[in-house]
Amino acid sequence: MNDSKDDVLINVYDNRLDKIVKKSIEKLIPHIVAAQINIDFELEVIKVQSIIARTLLIRKAKIFGGEGCIKYKDADICLGGHCIEYIDMENLKEAWGKDFEKNWNKLIKAEEDTKKLIITFNNKVIDPKFHRACGGSTENSENVENHKIVYLRKVLCDNCKESPYWSNIKDLSIEEIEEKLGIKLSRTSPFYGANIYGIIEEIERDENGR
Repeated sequence: MNDSKDDVLINVYDNRLDKIVKKSIEKLIPHIVAAQINIDFELEVIKVQSIIARTLLIRKAKIFGGEGCIKYKDADICLGGHCIEYIDMENLKEAWGKDFEKNWNKLIKAEEDTKKLIITFNNKVIDPKFHRACGGSTENSENVENHKIVYLRKVLCDNCKESPYWSNIKDLSIEEIEEKLGIKLSRTSPFYGANIYGIIEEIERDENGR
């Protein structure tokens, strides 16, 4: 992926180096997409995710009027998971092994085939929210972020049932539950551990089961 005179450079806080470096938006995109989506998806899906990644970078970049990274004031974005998901080359090679070259070329093709494409609404760059799986429908923005965004409206969807992200199980220790909820659970005995009865109850679901 060669440098181009059309590449736009932004200020990126590299958490591993603990400093701000200049990076090309186009060169960042494959690393971001690799972190956001399963590489085994069809190329057209990878292309869509490349457009989403580019839109996010353009929206955050101060050169285009964005607010930049609110954690590191002189940076447009950071790579520590605060602004974006990002996987560096070393970790990609380790994760993909013998499939690295094939997968990386797929990411590069998706970036090159969508070059300069971003998503706008009323001539303004959107805030490109996305779900790995929507659980049967997307959601109106005001039900998630407490303010209405006209292009983030609820849409029903049956396609996510085929997604590898449709079902997920996460085990939490009692200590993690206490930390996340800011509570301290009583211990019933050394043998039975904490009493969690009544901690999660009266679960309500909307018409789509969310």
